[in-house]
Amino acid sequence: MAVLTQSINEGFAQITMLLKQVSNTLKGNQGDLTKLSTADKTSLVNALNELKNTIDNKTSINDSQNTAGNTWSATKISTEITKAINTLINGADSSSDDFKDVADKIAALIQADNGLVSAIQAQSFTAAQKLQARSNIDVYSKAEIGDIDTNFVTTINTTYNS
Repeated sequence: MAVLTQSINEGFAQITMLLKQVSNTLKGNQGDLTKLSTADKTSLVNALNELKNTIDNKTSINDSQNTAGNTWSATKISTEITKAINTLINGADSSSDDFKDVADKIAALIQADNGLVSAIQAQSFTAAQKLQARSNIDVYSKAEIGDIDTNFVTTINTTYNS
């Protein structure tokens, strides 16, 4: 029987050695629990649960608050975006309710402005354009007015003395 007892002892010794290897491998893979940033360093499970509780308590969906610890629901975010768009277009009619429409209208105004008299840059107009402009504002041309540098005192004196 001594052989059976010896075989059992050797078997238990082998199992114990293998268990130590498994234990050392697990400890090596889990790392040093004392280096965890969590308060509970007794096990990875406890540390992970502590971390989960911290996360759960930090961020929550709350449509009535806009703080660093809360976020709005997708519905609230969509509503706020729609509200901002409506405020931006401020009740504009459907032909002016996006940036492309506004850009097109600005381009049309610039084009229309090309026919206006500028106070800041030199322009040239055709005789027909000048006639139309004078007609629009009911004024005479330079030719119709005459020389604005005429000295009428000289004219009067010349006429009087003749």
